Amino acid sequence: MKRFILVALFGAVASVLFAQESSVKEERFRERFPFRYEVRLGYGGTPLYDEDNFMYSGCCPDIYRPFPSLDNLYSVQGADAYMTGVISGEFSIHYRRWFTLAFNLGINGMWGRNYDSLNDVYLRKSGLSFNIMPVARFHWFTRPVVRMYTSVGLGLYAGWYDGRSEVTAAGMLVPVGISIGKKVFFFAESIYSTASFGGNLGLGYRF
Repeated sequence: MKRFILVALFGAVASVLFAQESSVKEERFRERFPFRYEVRLGYGGTPLYDEDNFMYSGCCPDIYRPFPSLDNLYSVQGADAYMTGVISGEFSIHYRRWFTLAFNLGINGMWGRNYDSLNDVYLRKSGLSFNIMPVARFHWFTRPVVRMYTSVGLGLYAGWYDGRSEVTAAGMLVPVGISIGKKVFFFAESIYSTASFGGNLGLGYRF
């Protein structure tokens, strides 16, 4: 019983000392990094979900048949198709030196043409997709000028293009990200998300 009480007291004292040390580190970091909020503007990553879901959906259904059908020959076919790539905006709140809560909005513009072979005319088409999600960012290297982190997010995707629309859950994972600068900063991320796949680059401002 005495041993249990001693262990409990030791654990309580250690917890208090650890909390005090963490508080001191937090205060010291805040002195060198006084910013509470930040905004970001980013660009990059391939919009694979939009590409698969809208750009190439329904393309060339007779491609593996020896002879194309009349319906395939004379129906409206996809022609040129383009995307802006994902442009993202973000507002962040720095709760701790190691934790930031962000709210991310990503937009991808889509446009192109369909070819009506029966009437020999091109029909314009366009659309947009949105990804809206809260993001938890965990900083595992924290310096006033250089910060490295990992982020995860979960939210909502909505998109429409050429008469088709879809709404579904959206997710995001940033295995490694880095920001360089204090008040004005540059950031680069590896990103895997419903919105985009690859890399994300941009600028930010803290206040």
